[in-house]
Amino acid sequence: LYFNLKNVAQKAIEEAVVEVSCYDFDTFTAHDLIGLATFDARAVHAMPDHEYYRQWVGLVDTTTASDEGYQGFLKLSITVLGPGDTQKFHDVEKEYQEEAAREETEDAL
Repeated sequence: LYFNLKNVAQKAIEEAVVEVSCYDFDTFTAHDLIGLATFDARAVHAMPDHEYYRQWVGLVDTTTASDEGYQGFLKLSITVLGPGDTQKFHDVEKEYQEEAAREETEDAL
């Protein structure tokens, strides 16, 4: 997720919240919430390079009382840029190859 808030007041950035919801898609019935993760935009903006990059987050279902703890995990990236900020470049293809090689090595152990 990428948010470029160059025309937004600093106070609005500090108050913003990013909520990521993950649903189980059902063809004929209502989609079921697997879980959600919430991020404070100010905290993401304060991180190095203003990003939460390729990190695993736990998904929590706050709507169903019987669902306790993490309901799943989602790997995601969030970037929050303010006035004058620049986005860091990532060579995603190279990172995917390095990750695949690392996972193969771990599986061999």
